[in-house]
Parts: sequence; C-alpha cells; structure tokens
Amino acid sequence: VNIFSDKNNIKDITNLVADLLGQDKYISQSDIRSCLRSYPKVGKSLSHPLFNLEKLPNNIKNELAELKEITSKESIALKKRNDEFVKRALIKYKNLFNKLEQYPLTEEQKKSVVIDEDRNLLIAAAGSGKSSTLIAKAIYLIESGLADPHEIIILAYNKDAQEELEDRISEIWHKLYFSNKSMKPPKAITFHAYGYDLIGKATGKKPTVTKIASTSKDSLSKLYNEMITKLTRKDNEFLMSWFQYVAMFKQPRHNENKIKNYEDYIKYFKQLGAKWKGEQGPKELRIVSTIDNTAVKSLEELRIY
Repeated sequence: VNIFSDKNNIKDITNLVADLLGQDKYISQSDIRSCLRSYPKVGKSLSHPLFNLEKLPNNIKNELAELKEITSKESIALKKRNDEFVKRALIKYKNLFNKLEQYPLTEEQKKSVVIDEDRNLLIAAAGSGKSSTLIAKAIYLIESGLADPHEIIILAYNKDAQEELEDRISEIWHKLYFSNKSMKPPKAITFHAYGYDLIGKATGKKPTVTKIASTSKDSLSKLYNEMITKLTRKDNEFLMSWFQYVAMFKQPRHNENKIKNYEDYIKYFKQLGAKWKGEQGPKELRIVSTIDNTAVKSLEELRIY
C-alpha cells in the first residue's frame, strides 16, 4: 500500500513540522514524534531501517526530505536549530539566571537548564551546583511558559535534600512571585514519598514503608559504614574491590590544565571532600578517604597509601 499517495496528508505533515520548528523552544525527538502521531503510518515508515527516500517520486521526496532528516537522532539540521535556540535563550533569560540565588549560574548550568532533551545526563562533583541547576530548571520552565507549577515535581533521593530544595524554592518563589498569591510553587518530594503516594492512589492502599526510607543522612551513612566494615572483614574480594574504588575511582581524575592558581587548587581539593585539619599551627587541607580514615595531603598520596 502506498501510504504517500495522499499528497494533502504529506503537505499537512510538513506544515505541522514547520510550525513546530518555528516555535520558541528546544525541540526534542519526542516533540517530533508527537507531531507525527496523527499520521502513524508515515511516522512508522520514516523510522523503518529499510525506508529509502530516494525511491520516492521527486515531488514527494522534496516534501519529506526535511522531515526525514530531523527524525534522525544524529540530525545535523535539528542540532543546528537547537544550538541557535540555546544561544537566544541564554541571552533572553540571563538576568533571571543571575538573580535566582546568591551566586549567578555558570554557563554550563545555564545550558543544562535551557536544553530540553528527552533524556539529560549531568555529571557533576559534590558542591558544583546540581541543586541550583535543578531549581533553575523548574523556574525556567514556568517563566518560559513551557509548564505550570503544578505540572512540575522535583525529586530528591533523601529527606534532607528534599527539605533543602523546598526551602530554597520557597525563598526564590517569594522573591519572584510575591505579588501573585494564587501561584503555588512546584513540589519537592523524595522518590520514596512519590512512589508511596502513587501506589496508594493506584491500589487504594498504601504499603508499609521501612524506617530506613525516611531516616537521616547521618544514620544512613553510619549504616553503610557498618555494612562495609563487616564485608571487608569477611570477604577479601570485596575488600580489594572496595580499596580500588576508594583509592582510584571515588574521586574525579586530576586535570592539571584546569588549575591555574591557588584558588583553583583549593576549590579542586574541596570537591574531593577535603577538609581543614590541624589543631595547632597553620591548618592544611586534607583528604580523609583512606580505608582507616587517615587524612592525606593529595589524591596521589591517597592512592599510594
């Protein structure tokens, strides 16, 4: 069956895609798939590995060329279009990003906020501003009209992180939307609480939750340390794996090119979890990460130790 025989359908699809690409937003593959849902046969054919655009009549081929290109995950045209959008958005929302919290967002944080891919992987060290980026993302979605506050849920792994997010969002919300009392901020909730509530709504009965799910960060840390101690005493293979992890892989690899001065060095050390040590005399930054909690002066010393 020739699914491209209806030229009006093809024209409708290309017009729909043109309208989508003309919107003032980042375009993801799910946005394009959403456009094609009204024409499922066309979308299925375009994504088929054996589909060959060159085999179609010229008039149809020309109409579908752009659509075929942007449906590819490696689409150059879509990447160029989205890159241009990101540049515009960074300029448009510059003032917002600079005043959200105490410190302005970095360029990398801003890009993480405005890029709206279906899946986003952010890799960042401790203290590098993941929470700030998460909060800025929520505010950006609201300010840009891409989402209403009640459509956003901010998920955290533990109660401490959830409470911190709530406090920071509340402070920003008061600053930005004080005059609009009807607007409520998006919710910050733990994964456990969200799952608990979801199961309750779906089944009509909320399950019993283990106490460990809502315990404090300190209690969890104590529990994990006890488990690791027991395992290292019983299992030599685990001991060697754990030693390798602590000494070689727990902290990011040192990049000398990024350290230009003493301040950069101190910042890098703090990202490794270093703390000031020394009761008397000048204090020194030390990393406390060896198997027996001995403080060392460098990542290299840690690995040798």
